Amino acid sequence: MQENPVDPFRRPPYRTNTSYRGCAGTVCVGLCMVMWCLTRKFDFCHTALETKTIYTMKPIKEVKSYLLELVFKRPLYSSMSQISCGEDADQFIREHIDQGLINYKEFFWIVLMTKSNRVLGLREISSGKTDLTTISFKEIAQVAFLANACSCILIHNHPSGNLNPSKNDLSITKRAEEVLQLIDIQLLDHIIITQESFYSFAQHNHINHL
Repeated sequence: MQENPVDPFRRPPYRTNTSYRGCAGTVCVGLCMVMWCLTRKFDFCHTALETKTIYTMKPIKEVKSYLLELVFKRPLYSSMSQISCGEDADQFIREHIDQGLINYKEFFWIVLMTKSNRVLGLREISSGKTDLTTISFKEIAQVAFLANACSCILIHNHPSGNLNPSKNDLSITKRAEEVLQLIDIQLLDHIIITQESFYSFAQHNHINHL
């Protein structure tokens, strides 16, 4: 008689699976099976933990780190211009920009200064159209902070030649003064320049005098 092939997915009869007999054998086998299940469960949790740890740490190792540095170098004191009034600010900006462009479109600059009104640097914040330029108060504060400035002067031009400040000019001045005060930097003046002359917000009592 031909034997039936063994089914690998079918548990063998209990009698052929162990040599234990009686209740004691049953209890021992039961304990062994429980221990086996616990061991498998522990191994599974341990493996899962290891897998989770590897999955969590691997991306961290692969991510590149970026170093953010705060670099400041003050110019030589003897080379630093000093601004004590609107006329000084007007003269300074004209010496450092291309005056041939101020009739074509608006530019916005910031002059960064020490507590004694010595110039640390000049930065163009934005350039726009013939009658408008968009500025970022965040960039104004950022530049002033990175330059370690104690005070600053804002300057922009009017290509039309009209020196009268617009409502937007007054609003920008007030907002810039508020933002800079938060980081303990004083806005000394806001200058409007044209080809012919200049207008000082400080001299017209729109902000604190120099």
